Amino acid sequence: MTRNDFLNALYRALLYLPAKERQEIMQDYEEHFAAGLEQGKTEEEICRALGDPGEIAQTYLQQSKAGEDGAYQASSAAPRSPAGEATAPIRPCPSAVADNGNRVLYTVLFILDMIFFALPGIPGGFALAAAGAAILITSVAAGIFASSALLALCFISLSIALISAGVLAILLIIWSLRACYQRMR
Repeated sequence: MTRNDFLNALYRALLYLPAKERQEIMQDYEEHFAAGLEQGKTEEEICRALGDPGEIAQTYLQQSKAGEDGAYQASSAAPRSPAGEATAPIRPCPSAVADNGNRVLYTVLFILDMIFFALPGIPGGFALAAAGAAILITSVAAGIFASSALLALCFISLSIALISAGVLAILLIIWSLRACYQRMR
């Protein structure tokens, strides 16, 4: 793992923190890399010494959550590196900052999904299912009272297909709305 990979992964994992706090943490780890490179270490060695960016971010996220509950008070001192030296500030990585653009993208997709798929699609799905149910009832009645059982079986198959298509349309619309909403948050 290189310096950019490490910092990008850390930045993406810290997106739920306030921007100022995230910036301070990123600056601290940038200083870790600067100090390590001055000591002659490679980027890979520094990454191994620092650990997994996901675990580091999880620690900060837990501390931040505890701070909201009043159990944790953030100190003004910068976190220390594994070697014990203080860390320095860093700037956010450009590719990690681009993740914020995804939130806008998913918001736009969510709105378009609502307008073009959900508003016409959910009533359409219910209409398909209702039409299938109506055809099913009439085809069963036609099969009982008429002598054309083959025609009744054909209409029963059609009704099952319509009901399935209606339910599937509703489920797909709900799934796509849910996926966009989760990505948007």
